[in-house]
Amino acid sequence: MDKVAKGISVLLALEDVTVNNFVFRLHYKATVIMLLVFALVVTSKEHIGDPIECFTGKDHLEVIDKYCWIHSTYTVREEVQDVGSLSMNSLKEHPGVGMIPINSSYSIPFEEKIKRHKYYQWVSFFLLFQALLFFIPHYIWDRWEGGRLKSLVLELSHPTVDLTETASNQGSAIKVIQSIIQYWEHHLHYHDGYGFVYAICEFLNLVNAISQFYFLNFMVGGDLHAYIESIFKSSEENIQNVVERIFPKVAKCQFEYFGHSGSKVIVDALCVLPLNILNEKIFAILWLWFIAVSILSGFAVLYRVMCYFNYKLRLFLILSQTRSISECRVREVVRNMHYGDWFILYLMAKNMNHLALEKLLLLLSENFAPRQPTVRA
Repeated sequence: MDKVAKGISVLLALEDVTVNNFVFRLHYKATVIMLLVFALVVTSKEHIGDPIECFTGKDHLEVIDKYCWIHSTYTVREEVQDVGSLSMNSLKEHPGVGMIPINSSYSIPFEEKIKRHKYYQWVSFFLLFQALLFFIPHYIWDRWEGGRLKSLVLELSHPTVDLTETASNQGSAIKVIQSIIQYWEHHLHYHDGYGFVYAICEFLNLVNAISQFYFLNFMVGGDLHAYIESIFKSSEENIQNVVERIFPKVAKCQFEYFGHSGSKVIVDALCVLPLNILNEKIFAILWLWFIAVSILSGFAVLYRVMCYFNYKLRLFLILSQTRSISECRVREVVRNMHYGDWFILYLMAKNMNHLALEKLLLLLSENFAPRQPTVRA
């Protein structure tokens, strides 16, 4: 888990140049960090001790703990539970640990009378897998982008830049701006793939965020939606019943072995699952977080579509990054650019000093302005 902690520190580091937006960073930074922290917490014995503790009423056998951790525990379904085997208080506190009545219908298989809980040993791995899924779109975009924007505008991202033009000032910001102008002269209309891949990665973010609801629900056996619904609609007692059905703190386990005489011995163990105290909270937080991220990602995809089809919106977004340059100058630049060109220009605008940006736009507008025909005498 040291590598996990190191990964969190890398994600927390500030980036020199921003090549995405706030919603994109919610996926590969905020969500990934949250999932990694949860993975660290559920694997820490300092907070919860042993993840499972089983007892049989006799001597404690460590092998039963290991067996029940590996092979899962179970709770008895409420409709077949012998309520007479427990006091009402015990039944309320630990539903699902009552006895299956001896005279219950033999036509019902044992597995249909119980609910098995197999997820708890996989929670940490599942959280790490989720973190990987949220990081993949960023990885794709990062590899495709290849540091292009950083190489162009890093020297112009400082709060103060020197825009004076002198013969000896070859290393100044104006020199960098001139190199960017040359870049545009050679690469204009060659950025369609740049904008397209970013849009695809945003769409992948949305698909991934929505799919996480199904992954979470599948992980706990398909009842998580009932748990979340009960939080908002049910009484406290009903919420507790739903929680105990999905994340039981006490469950049962059968350990079978052959005794000294060769006969089969069945040990009926009662197991405490302290890890579920954390799991119930983690899964609820993630469910609500994924709702928020999915909604924001949906708006991000809609915003991307609007940017592609709406020239006036693209013009407005570039103007919003400037202070004193005239609108007609910016309009001349945006009008001559494809969407991909505009997209990389907008990323430049968000990372550049506003004075350097206005100088760049001024020079670009002069380059794009229609040439007046020369009149010969």
